[in-house]
Amino acid sequence: LMNYHGNSDSGEESIALVGKGVCFDSGGINIKTNPSIANMYNDKGGACIALGVFKSIVELKMKVNVVYAATFVENMTGSDATHVSDIVKSYKGLTVEISNTDAEGRLILADTLTYVQERYKPHTIFDFATLTGATKFGLGEKTGAVFTNDDELAEKIQNACHEACEKVWRMPIDEEHINAMKDSAADLINSASNRFGGGSKAAAFLQFFINKNVKWAHFDLAGPAFSGSDEFIYTKGGTGYGV
Repeated sequence: LMNYHGNSDSGEESIALVGKGVCFDSGGINIKTNPSIANMYNDKGGACIALGVFKSIVELKMKVNVVYAATFVENMTGSDATHVSDIVKSYKGLTVEISNTDAEGRLILADTLTYVQERYKPHTIFDFATLTGATKFGLGEKTGAVFTNDDELAEKIQNACHEACEKVWRMPIDEEHINAMKDSAADLINSASNRFGGGSKAAAFLQFFINKNVKWAHFDLAGPAFSGSDEFIYTKGGTGYGV
């Protein structure tokens, strides 16, 4: 957690930057295979991007109040690892059935989102995560997916990305996706029964943890957060997409 108070006229945080920081993701019991597992040290990309945004705001001395929050974990196998069909209780109090241990990022994001809203009461939240391969399959490696509950915020994001020469595409969260994340054994399930619309379903899961009247934008950056070569506007490695 880090705070920056650039607006002395306001006593409350106005913006929250939340990042997924999975320092290595083996997939857990639902273990990943080669070649995808080789790059899973990159699964902390969302937390790094959110930190980059926070650092830029501080260095530019922008007149906004911002809180940065990221949860750093590893997702590994072992005797203490989460089991498939476990039911866990989130920080918000909603119960979640674990149907796939490789859908861990949304669990830590959910608790971080809840904590930030409870403690800091931001009016706007941006979360960043290398959350689903589904968005990468759908949009490729150069375009980020954004999901938001606010049309005006979506337009601002799209305009900002255009000015920065970064590609972004707004994706939907519909009733289909919301209902797919509800469960019979718990309030929610962490991974739906099929993979169709996986990015939208993951975003729908997160939306259950966003308070009413809070503007929220979720960036799923499984594609553009990292580059395998010097290409387009990016250099090999972490791209800093979104900063």
